[in-house]
Amino acid sequence: NSILKINSTRVAIPVLKNEGLQSKVSAHFGKSRGFIVVDSDGQNCHYLDTKSERKEHECAPIHSLVENGCRV
Repeated sequence: NSILKINSTRVAIPVLKNEGLQSKVSAHFGKSRGFIVVDSDGQNCHYLDTKSERKEHECAPIHSLVENGCRV
């Protein structure tokens, strides 16, 4: 028996507030309060609150997104 391993990618979707997969998409990636982070297989998602992680004059907290496995 062999197991097929599929590489997964995480996608960060800017949202207005945390309502899971029902969240409304924010029109501005860099100024959204948080992100819904979804695995490309569609099986796992979580909310990433990034408002408090922003540094002065920083739009989207890219470092935080990368730390959470986001690539797209």
